Amino acid sequence: MLASLIPPSGPTGRAVTAQGHPRAIFKKAIERGNVLVAEATAREIGLSLEEALQLVLLYAAYEPQKLERAALRWFGRYLDEGEGVSLLKAQVALSALAELRAGEREAAERLLVGLLDRMAKATTKVQPHCQRRS
Repeated sequence: MLASLIPPSGPTGRAVTAQGHPRAIFKKAIERGNVLVAEATAREIGLSLEEALQLVLLYAAYEPQKLERAALRWFGRYLDEGEGVSLLKAQVALSALAELRAGEREAAERLLVGLLDRMAKATTKVQPHCQRRS
C-alpha cells in the first residue's frame, strides 16, 4: 500500500525497488533458481525473447510441470519474433525444447542459446552505407 504512494523513479517511469531495477531482480532470480521471484518480475517487466528462454530453462531445472506450456509459448514467440527463422531452425528449436524434458538438458540449452545468438548476430550486422561521389 505504501509503495503505491511513492511516485515511479526509474527511467521508464516504473518504480525502482530497494532491491534494484526489476530486470536486475529477474536476472538474479534466474541465477539463483528462484522461480517465484522470476515469475513475479517477468509479469512486471515483460520479457524479451532471450529472457523468456531463461525462464523456460529455469522451469526445466526447477519446475518441470510448468515446462511444456512455457516452452510452447516461447516457441510461438520465436516463430513470430525471430529474424530469419527457417523450417530447419524451427525444427531444431522445437526438438531442443522437447529435449529439455527428456534429459539432455545442457545440450538442448546450448542449442537454444546458440540459435538466439546467431539470430542476434544476423540482425545486428552493419549494412554498408552508400558513398556519395563528390
